[in-house]
Amino acid sequence: MKIAVIGVGYIGTIISQVISSNGFEVIGVDSSKKNIDKLSKGKCDIQEPGLEKLLKKNKSKIKYYSDYSYAKDCDVFLVTVGTPLTKNLKANLSEVKNVAKCLAPILKDKAIVCLKSTVLPGTTEEFCKIISNNFKKKIGKNFYLAFSPERLAEGNAINEFKNLPIVVGSDDKESIIKVCNFWKKVLNVKTLKINTYKGAELTKLANNLWIDQNIALANNLAMICSQYEIDVNQVITAANSLPKGKSFVNILNSSIGVGGHCLTKDPLFVANLLDDLGYSGKMIREARKINNLMPRVYINKIYSFIKSNKLNVKKISMIGLSFKSDTNDLRYSPMIDIFKILFRKFDIMTYDPIVSSDDFSNAVGKKINHFSLKNCLIKSEIIIFGCAHKNISKIQIEQFLSMNKNKLVLFVDGRHAYRNTIKLKKNISYMAI
Repeated sequence: MKIAVIGVGYIGTIISQVISSNGFEVIGVDSSKKNIDKLSKGKCDIQEPGLEKLLKKNKSKIKYYSDYSYAKDCDVFLVTVGTPLTKNLKANLSEVKNVAKCLAPILKDKAIVCLKSTVLPGTTEEFCKIISNNFKKKIGKNFYLAFSPERLAEGNAINEFKNLPIVVGSDDKESIIKVCNFWKKVLNVKTLKINTYKGAELTKLANNLWIDQNIALANNLAMICSQYEIDVNQVITAANSLPKGKSFVNILNSSIGVGGHCLTKDPLFVANLLDDLGYSGKMIREARKINNLMPRVYINKIYSFIKSNKLNVKKISMIGLSFKSDTNDLRYSPMIDIFKILFRKFDIMTYDPIVSSDDFSNAVGKKINHFSLKNCLIKSEIIIFGCAHKNISKIQIEQFLSMNKNKLVLFVDGRHAYRNTIKLKKNISYMAI
């Protein structure tokens, strides 16, 4: 069985590497020549636990191309191209539709196509029509098509891909059987069947909508707790002890902001869909506003601390710059917004062991040179941790912070990661909202 992964960005790379390591023949097709050249050399800009090892293992196994004709002999096609937002915050599905046009002429008889890109309900049906109407191929007879949403979390994507249930949805019963059998063969994981394209498409949107709404709830609680000087983590832990339905109340952690490609985009897909159907997406947009507001909430608390303690702040350090721990993904990272506001008034020192200074420079539109962790922790009056990478040593954080003996320092923990795991001396004030 020969498998083509169409679109080898973050998700496509994870999928192709894991499937190849399981002993299957894989090729990658991507429009980016730069991406193809790097992957062909066993290199990648993506920082994901376990990925580097897979890249080395599969360096000579996976072939990468920009021409679809190289995939004409493939039995299975996994589509993982991007679906970004347009300037007016609508779903841009042009890449998905283009894949249908490019794939249709080369699909061999009985080929399986599995769409994994995050899309609006109805997109897979349209994908199917492009193939069926323009190229005289009948689903369930000449080819099989299903939607299987990508549901992987950065920082744990490889492990999740190997173990999470795979959702398979199609309007065609035979396609569901074929695609379920495929996933069982390559991953040996549980499959969850949905008897429509739209149901499977909506599943992915529902997952990310729940996460974004839940974090907004946590952030609202955090704002209240901050005003009353209450530990929001204690409140959330206590609230989560209540049985409800088949599980428990499950409020997620509050944070310095929500970033990344999916949570900032997918909820708006649903909000727009509700508006188009004559309902209201207001609740979803309000949650997005709350989560987008968090960087400013943190900045205002920092300003209040400076004013109340009459500090003469010369330097502020920003550590952990990506949107999430253990990834180098800067897309919509709250630390970008925080930097753009603070650098107008203060000298900013940055450190991140996996986000390059060049990448952060490009993100903020200003040349940045990283400092060492030690310099960031001993030379600044305000220290902001945007995330908590595992390879930032907590022992070193304690050691370097303890060198601040003659000044008041504010330690801002944007992910509530350090409150009970590092010891702070009396001159180090801790803040987490």
